[in-house]
Amino acid sequence: MRDMKVLHTIRDIPSNRDGLCALSSNDENPYLAYPGSTITGEVQIFDTNNLKPGIIISAHESTLAAMAF
Repeated sequence: MRDMKVLHTIRDIPSNRDGLCALSSNDENPYLAYPGSTITGEVQIFDTNNLKPGIIISAHESTLAAMAF
């Protein structure tokens, strides 16, 4: 890493005041997970190889408190 230049910005995501997210450490399938809703426990999976949103998982009825890969 030579600098801290922004490579990509994920837009149109719900408010995430707690900064809740998880990044997989798998070189073949590097994914980023973050809340997909401020009301329900949806998890948005983002494909960091292709820089595209993937699936949304309905994980809980209430908001998320933690997540990990």
